[in-house]
Amino acid sequence: MSAGTELLSDVGRSGIQILTGEVIHNWTLIADGNEEAVEVTVSGANMNDYALVSCSHDVADCVLDANVTAAGVVTVVAANNTGGNITIGSTADTTVKVMVLTAP
Repeated sequence: MSAGTELLSDVGRSGIQILTGEVIHNWTLIADGNEEAVEVTVSGANMNDYALVSCSHDVADCVLDANVTAAGVVTVVAANNTGGNITIGSTADTTVKVMVLTAP
């Protein structure tokens, strides 16, 4: 294994924790060039931690980005740069899940 890589089974021994959170969100129409944000509570998350995001519906070529923006808060942004209007999940409730890896 190269420097800086770890097996998932080694995460706990390295001091890294895996934290999770989720929220149900009803995305609105996102016009081309615009974005929409939703906040997800993740207890124990802090600035400088790593954040990953997944969505229960097709994101229709939008870019999803997740960042810890405050203690215990991950902000997920859906950015639409497709050239047209997009509604993620066709206005249906969507589960937005985040995983945070704490920085060692």
